[in-house]
Amino acid sequence: MLDENFRLEDNRSSYKKSGYAIDKFKNTETFEKVFRILKSFHDSEDLPKGWFWESKYPNTLDLRPNVYDIDRSFLEILSENNVLEKLRYLTGISDLVLSHVQIRKSSKGPSYMDWHRDSYFVDGKQIGNNPPVHKLIFYPLVYGEENPRLQLLEGSNSCQLNFQESKMMISPGFSQFDAQLMNFLPVAKYKSSKDKFLLFDTAGIHGAIPDTDDRGSIRVIYSFVSKDQFFEKYASKELHTVPHNILNKMLEAK
Repeated sequence: MLDENFRLEDNRSSYKKSGYAIDKFKNTETFEKVFRILKSFHDSEDLPKGWFWESKYPNTLDLRPNVYDIDRSFLEILSENNVLEKLRYLTGISDLVLSHVQIRKSSKGPSYMDWHRDSYFVDGKQIGNNPPVHKLIFYPLVYGEENPRLQLLEGSNSCQLNFQESKMMISPGFSQFDAQLMNFLPVAKYKSSKDKFLLFDTAGIHGAIPDTDDRGSIRVIYSFVSKDQFFEKYASKELHTVPHNILNKMLEAK
């Protein structure tokens, strides 16, 4: 169950207003295992037999074929920390479910994904999910200082121009209107952490901050969508259905 402090209406209002929230993992064996695995993947190219790194974006490597078979702790941590219940409360989407979990490494160099939205309208068409995907990202503090990892334009999740044409797009997911918002809305920079994680609305403008350390960085990313979207868009693929079903069984057993 959620504690009363989390249920404060201020938390829900703040999430709607800013587009993000920061929370802290419980200090458990599950968390320690997740942290330890992420650190080992960050430090070494060695992976269990059958797993490999694949580049999807410049300067990045994504773990393949999946995360959930590496260790169930990557799903147990969601159950232990009531993540689904918290996101359902913050978003007001009562049937929000897990759709994906991934581990990504990035290396020193330009941002692999600069300012953009994951959900927006262009030429009368919806790009991305509606309602938008909500994500949890954990950037473990593996070494040194808490370096900035993700920047978010606060409140941009509630400020969209839904009548944009292709010619108004500066880059995918980022329009001339969005560029104007940069003059009015504050930028928040989320840093790597020993045990804190970020929850955010992907309809808001956000971007990966370039790595400046030669060792790069690593993160685990969880995606959550409404139940109807899950069955319409994701339920046909094992990569999505397996973690979805495993987490549901964990929650049912609590």
